[in-house]
Amino acid sequence: MGIEKDYLDFIENLNSESAHEVKELGENHCEAITGTIYPVGRTPYAKIHFLHYKKFDLAQRLFRMRFKKINTKNLYYKIDFDYYSCRKKEDIERWNKMNLPNSVAFYSDDTLKFYSGRIHHGVYIKKKNIAENNYIFGYTQKYFDYITWLNTGIPNQTLQYRVLNFILLDDGFNLGFIKFIKSILKHITPKSLKAN
Repeated sequence: MGIEKDYLDFIENLNSESAHEVKELGENHCEAITGTIYPVGRTPYAKIHFLHYKKFDLAQRLFRMRFKKINTKNLYYKIDFDYYSCRKKEDIERWNKMNLPNSVAFYSDDTLKFYSGRIHHGVYIKKKNIAENNYIFGYTQKYFDYITWLNTGIPNQTLQYRVLNFILLDDGFNLGFIKFIKSILKHITPKSLKAN
Protein backbone atom coordinates (compact mmCIF):
# COMPACT_ATOMS: atom_id res chain seq x y z
CA MET A 1 0.00 0.00 0.00
CA GLY A 2 1.68 3.19 -1.15
CA ILE A 3 1.28 6.76 -0.02
CA GLU A 4 -0.98 7.45 -2.98
CA LYS A 5 -3.51 4.84 -1.87
CA ASP A 6 -3.47 5.48 1.88
CA TYR A 7 -5.37 8.75 1.67
CA LEU A 8 -8.20 7.30 -0.39
CA ASP A 9 -8.37 4.21 1.84
CA PHE A 10 -8.47 6.36 4.96
CA ILE A 11 -11.23 8.74 3.88
CA GLU A 12 -13.26 5.93 2.38
CA ASN A 13 -13.22 4.11 5.73
CA LEU A 14 -13.60 7.04 8.13
CA ASN A 15 -16.80 5.58 9.56
CA SER A 16 -15.42 2.12 10.25
CA GLU A 17 -15.02 1.09 13.89
CA SER A 18 -11.29 0.45 13.57
CA ALA A 19 -10.33 3.60 11.63
CA HIS A 20 -8.93 5.28 14.75
CA GLU A 21 -6.91 2.28 15.95
CA VAL A 22 -3.22 3.07 15.45
CA LYS A 23 -0.35 0.64 15.91
CA GLU A 24 3.24 1.81 16.22
CA LEU A 25 5.68 1.32 13.36
CA GLY A 26 9.46 1.42 13.53
CA GLU A 27 11.79 4.37 12.92
CA ASN A 28 12.52 3.08 9.43
CA HIS A 29 9.08 4.41 8.40
CA CYS A 30 10.08 8.04 9.00
CA GLU A 31 10.46 10.11 5.85
CA ALA A 32 14.14 10.84 5.25
CA ILE A 33 13.34 14.29 3.88
CA THR A 34 12.45 15.54 7.38
CA GLY A 35 15.87 14.68 8.77
CA THR A 36 14.33 13.74 12.13
CA ILE A 37 13.03 10.69 13.92
CA TYR A 38 9.37 10.91 14.90
CA PRO A 39 6.57 8.46 15.75
CA VAL A 40 4.84 6.68 12.88
CA GLY A 41 1.73 4.55 13.19
CA ARG A 42 -0.63 2.57 11.01
CA THR A 43 -4.39 2.32 11.08
CA PRO A 44 -5.96 -0.55 9.13
CA TYR A 45 -6.23 1.94 6.25
CA ALA A 46 -3.31 4.37 6.34
CA LYS A 47 0.13 5.16 7.65
CA ILE A 48 0.10 8.21 9.95
CA HIS A 49 3.21 10.35 10.36
CA PHE A 50 3.12 12.15 13.72
CA LEU A 51 5.72 14.75 12.75
CA HIS A 52 5.11 17.08 15.68
CA TYR A 53 5.36 14.52 18.48
CA LYS A 54 8.29 12.94 20.27
CA LYS A 55 6.50 9.90 21.76
CA PHE A 56 4.12 7.49 20.04
CA ASP A 57 1.90 6.99 23.11
CA LEU A 58 0.99 10.68 23.28
CA ALA A 59 0.47 10.91 19.52
CA GLN A 60 -1.74 7.81 19.55
CA ARG A 61 -3.86 9.04 22.46
CA LEU A 62 -4.40 12.48 20.91
CA PHE A 63 -5.12 10.99 17.49
CA ARG A 64 -7.84 8.75 18.95
CA MET A 65 -9.31 11.62 20.94
CA ARG A 66 -9.38 13.96 17.93
CA PHE A 67 -10.64 11.26 15.59
CA LYS A 68 -13.66 10.64 17.80
CA LYS A 69 -14.52 14.36 17.61
CA ILE A 70 -14.66 14.43 13.80
CA ASN A 71 -17.98 15.67 12.49
CA THR A 72 -18.12 13.81 9.18
CA LYS A 73 -21.01 16.00 8.04
CA ASN A 74 -18.77 19.06 8.25
CA LEU A 75 -15.53 17.62 6.93
CA TYR A 76 -13.65 19.07 3.95
CA TYR A 77 -11.55 16.91 1.64
CA LYS A 78 -8.70 18.08 -0.59
CA ILE A 79 -6.67 15.94 -2.95
CA ASP A 80 -3.91 16.80 -5.43
CA PHE A 81 -3.87 14.26 -8.24
CA ASP A 82 -0.38 15.31 -9.34
CA TYR A 83 1.14 15.04 -5.88
CA TYR A 84 4.01 12.54 -5.71
CA SER A 85 3.44 11.91 -9.45
CA CYS A 86 2.01 8.52 -8.60
CA ARG A 87 -1.73 8.79 -9.05
CA LYS A 88 -3.46 6.53 -11.54
CA LYS A 89 -6.67 6.53 -13.53
CA GLU A 90 -8.12 4.08 -11.00
CA ASP A 91 -7.51 6.58 -8.17
CA ILE A 92 -9.52 9.27 -9.97
CA GLU A 93 -12.31 6.83 -10.74
CA ARG A 94 -12.36 5.82 -7.08
CA TRP A 95 -12.45 9.49 -6.00
CA ASN A 96 -15.34 10.11 -8.41
CA LYS A 97 -17.23 7.11 -7.08
CA MET A 98 -16.91 8.39 -3.48
CA ASN A 99 -18.73 11.56 -4.60
CA LEU A 100 -17.64 13.37 -1.44
CA PRO A 101 -19.39 16.56 -0.42
CA ASN A 102 -17.19 19.52 0.60
CA SER A 103 -14.34 18.29 -1.55
CA VAL A 104 -11.90 19.68 -4.08
CA ALA A 105 -9.55 17.78 -6.39
CA PHE A 106 -6.63 19.64 -7.95
CA TYR A 107 -5.16 18.42 -11.22
CA SER A 108 -2.93 19.76 -13.98
CA ASP A 109 -1.71 18.77 -17.41
CA ASP A 110 0.19 15.87 -15.80
CA THR A 111 -3.13 14.32 -14.78
CA LEU A 112 -4.63 14.95 -18.20
CA LYS A 113 -1.88 12.81 -19.73
CA PHE A 114 -3.52 9.69 -18.30
CA TYR A 115 -7.11 10.77 -17.57
CA SER A 116 -9.49 12.69 -19.80
CA GLY A 117 -12.83 12.28 -18.01
CA ARG A 118 -14.65 14.39 -15.46
CA ILE A 119 -13.10 14.72 -12.00
CA HIS A 120 -15.49 15.18 -9.06
CA HIS A 121 -15.15 18.80 -7.89
CA GLY A 122 -12.03 19.03 -10.04
CA VAL A 123 -10.09 22.28 -10.31
CA TYR A 124 -7.45 22.63 -12.99
CA ILE A 125 -4.26 24.33 -11.80
CA LYS A 126 -1.40 25.49 -13.95
CA LYS A 127 1.78 23.94 -12.60
CA LYS A 128 4.59 26.22 -11.56
CA ASN A 129 8.22 25.50 -12.31
CA ILE A 130 9.02 24.99 -8.63
CA ALA A 131 7.53 21.62 -7.73
CA GLU A 132 7.09 22.34 -4.02
CA ASN A 133 4.74 25.24 -4.76
CA ASN A 134 2.33 23.26 -6.91
CA TYR A 135 0.50 21.78 -3.98
CA ILE A 136 0.53 24.51 -1.40
CA PHE A 137 -3.04 25.56 -0.71
CA GLY A 138 -2.06 29.23 -0.93
CA TYR A 139 -0.98 28.68 -4.52
CA THR A 140 -4.01 26.67 -5.58
CA GLN A 141 -6.48 29.13 -4.05
CA LYS A 142 -6.03 31.44 -7.01
CA TYR A 143 -7.72 28.87 -9.23
CA PHE A 144 -10.98 28.61 -7.33
CA ASP A 145 -13.06 30.63 -4.90
CA TYR A 146 -12.10 28.93 -1.66
CA ILE A 147 -14.39 31.17 0.41
CA THR A 148 -17.43 29.95 -1.52
CA TRP A 149 -16.07 26.40 -1.22
CA LEU A 150 -15.88 26.70 2.57
CA ASN A 151 -19.44 28.08 2.69
CA THR A 152 -21.08 25.74 0.16
CA GLY A 153 -18.71 22.78 -0.21
CA ILE A 154 -18.53 23.28 -3.97
CA PRO A 155 -15.42 24.70 -5.66
CA ASN A 156 -16.31 27.58 -7.93
CA GLN A 157 -14.23 29.30 -10.59
CA THR A 158 -15.64 32.72 -11.40
CA LEU A 159 -14.05 35.53 -13.37
CA GLN A 160 -14.90 37.96 -10.57
CA TYR A 161 -12.94 35.89 -8.04
CA ARG A 162 -9.97 35.51 -10.37
CA VAL A 163 -9.81 39.28 -10.92
CA LEU A 164 -10.01 39.97 -7.17
CA ASN A 165 -7.39 37.30 -6.52
CA PHE A 166 -5.09 38.89 -9.10
CA ILE A 167 -5.46 42.29 -7.45
CA LEU A 168 -5.20 41.14 -3.84
CA LEU A 169 -3.47 37.78 -3.59
CA ASP A 170 -1.38 37.00 -6.66
CA ASP A 171 2.29 35.99 -6.36
CA GLY A 172 3.69 39.50 -6.67
CA PHE A 173 2.96 39.78 -10.38
CA ASN A 174 0.32 42.38 -9.63
CA LEU A 175 2.83 44.47 -7.66
CA GLY A 176 5.24 44.42 -10.60
CA PHE A 177 2.41 45.38 -12.92
CA ILE A 178 1.42 48.31 -10.68
CA LYS A 179 5.05 49.53 -10.55
CA PHE A 180 5.21 49.30 -14.34
CA ILE A 181 2.04 51.41 -14.72
CA LYS A 182 3.37 53.97 -12.22
CA SER A 183 6.65 54.26 -14.13
CA ILE A 184 4.73 54.94 -17.35
CA LEU A 185 2.50 57.50 -15.65
CA LYS A 186 5.56 59.41 -14.39
CA HIS A 187 6.54 60.11 -17.99
CA ILE A 188 3.12 61.36 -18.99
CA THR A 189 2.79 65.06 -18.27
CA PRO A 190 -0.45 67.04 -18.30
CA LYS A 191 0.83 68.90 -21.40
CA SER A 192 1.28 65.66 -23.35
CA LEU A 193 -2.28 64.65 -22.49
CA LYS A 194 -3.66 68.01 -23.72
CA ALA A 195 -1.66 67.76 -26.96
CA ASN A 196 -3.53 64.57 -27.89
